[in-house]
Amino acid sequence: MKHFFLLFSLLAILKYSANGELIALYTFDDAENPGADSSGQGNDISGTVGAAPTWGADIGFSDTGAYDFDGGTLTAPVDINAGVVPDMTWGAWVRTDNTSPGLRKIMGHDNGGWDRTIGLDSRNGQFRYTSFTGFGRPVVGDLPGPESTEDWTFIAASYDSAAGTVSVYVDLDASSVADALVAVTETARWNNGQGSFAIGGLRPDNTAELWDGVIDNVFVYNEALSEEEIDALRTDLVGMELSDPRIVISRNKPLFGMIRTGIVPETEKRSITIRNTGEDNDLNISEIAITGDDASAYSLTDEPFALAPGEDKTIEITLTTDGVAGDYVASLEIQSDDSDNPTVTIELDTTIELIPPATLLGFYTFDDPNDPFADSSGNGNNLAQGNGVEPSWGADIGFKGSGAHDFTGGTLISPIDINPGQLPDMSWGAWVRTNNTDPGLRKVMGHDNGGWDRTLGLDSRNGQFRYTSFTGFGRPVVGDLPGPANAEDWTFLAANYDSKDSTVSVYVDLDASTIDDDLVKVTEPARWNNGQDTFAIGGIRPDNTTELWDGAIDNVFVYEGILTDEEMKDLRDRAAIAGEVLRITEVVRNPDNSFTLTWTSNPNAGTTYTVLFSQDLSEPLEFWGDDDDSVASGGEMTTHTTGIFEAVDKLFLIVKKNE
Repeated sequence: MKHFFLLFSLLAILKYSANGELIALYTFDDAENPGADSSGQGNDISGTVGAAPTWGADIGFSDTGAYDFDGGTLTAPVDINAGVVPDMTWGAWVRTDNTSPGLRKIMGHDNGGWDRTIGLDSRNGQFRYTSFTGFGRPVVGDLPGPESTEDWTFIAASYDSAAGTVSVYVDLDASSVADALVAVTETARWNNGQGSFAIGGLRPDNTAELWDGVIDNVFVYNEALSEEEIDALRTDLVGMELSDPRIVISRNKPLFGMIRTGIVPETEKRSITIRNTGEDNDLNISEIAITGDDASAYSLTDEPFALAPGEDKTIEITLTTDGVAGDYVASLEIQSDDSDNPTVTIELDTTIELIPPATLLGFYTFDDPNDPFADSSGNGNNLAQGNGVEPSWGADIGFKGSGAHDFTGGTLISPIDINPGQLPDMSWGAWVRTNNTDPGLRKVMGHDNGGWDRTLGLDSRNGQFRYTSFTGFGRPVVGDLPGPANAEDWTFLAANYDSKDSTVSVYVDLDASTIDDDLVKVTEPARWNNGQDTFAIGGIRPDNTTELWDGAIDNVFVYEGILTDEEMKDLRDRAAIAGEVLRITEVVRNPDNSFTLTWTSNPNAGTTYTVLFSQDLSEPLEFWGDDDDSVASGGEMTTHTTGIFEAVDKLFLIVKKNE
């Protein structure tokens, strides 16, 4: 009966998060089939490597079934590669027979690239329970190592693709839940490992770094569980008397954290979900309060409330910035009648950092019949003929009937060096139409030299056939990126490479002729290797005809810096006018105390702009003054000289396009 209770508890806890799914659970409790996957996903243990572990009906945590490992591993047929499971949480209850420092792993799918693993390690720090970061070392922090061979230890790790982090959670003595989990989070990346994972070792294909001891209740989840959810899993499985009512909170961690943006948002909203996991009693939330130096900048609308057993409620917290970047410090305190946890404190700290303006380096509209290779940005980065069959230019074959090139076996070459040493932060993209919707490898642009460098195009490796970019980790970005639906629609395709966050973001709109839908955006951890110092349009690399595009390409753009989500959408919405991402490129204070501004602009006839001014950046926009509300566009660049501002120590200027 205890076996059933433990299984039921584990499944119940993992259902707390509605966005993910339990993809494997090995309780090892079924004497007839101890390797069965109790999650219902059918991922039963598929084999062993080395000396087969010994099963015992009562050698596990709380005297349940478990395996004793002494020279071999079990193989779990679950692909935990980041391309398949970008966000993941896994863990187990373990007991070690050896407390001496060394390398002994509980689970892993490693193939030599410091891939996803958990276990004991003594490299780069103290002997400790840990997980690999993907950067050639394990997580360190204050993670503990085993103190005895009797205690059962709870260990878990969560991998958050959006944050680019791995978090490791450890409780050395899992029989007691009075102590807090030790939690350490570090920056991470995830390389491609093997398509299955070992239980009892580092990797599923050999006997490297084997576990020495007992392993029980292995779980794998396709979401980055919060610390509260992981703590609930640990405590409920102990089978001891718990508080009733009992509060469990699901949330992102950090709730706000770092927000990097090109325009400071007036408000930012986040939410948490409060659950009562008790069985008999209502959970009474007696107070929800925001405290801290910047508490007044945060707000919530909820008053005290009660939750019946099993009930939950979502609370929304709003940060009001009034357009001011910087640091905001506050905490959310929740008071309840959970006797074990009467006060829960959640940090609301936020840092809003402005992304430096991006600079247009190259813009290939292909509209000039006299020079369809011309760089319309004015930077002189004109194209040259590449390799293979010269693309065919047409005056009306492009997006919305403009000039474009049709690629059927060759490339064009841009002289722009997009290596990370030259452009740590970069945005690029194009409007494309494919002649071929069959899965394959066909690239729109790339400077690859064999190291999975910066590219854009179609790929079918490590996931579905899709528009994507390389991550630098031996695979393309996956997520829910779509592939072409037909050979008629024009698609908007772009990518950002952010050196500070170590991420690549891919943006796709399969039918760019309409703007009432959102861009599909997927962000993954990335690194950028050195490629070639020019890039190909119409292929993966500028020196040969590998992975060639088959179709038309129009309006190629390259920016130094990061375009925000809003700017990417604006590019798409403005029907391929790269100058529509309005950037003030120069401000000059004149001797008469006027100012001359130059900005990128829309060359369409009739386009006008308004120039606003204020001496106080925090002043609401409706109170800013109008210097001129009808500045006519000067083409792809517009220049305007303001009125005279006498005795002004500082002045803030905004240019906005009139609708």
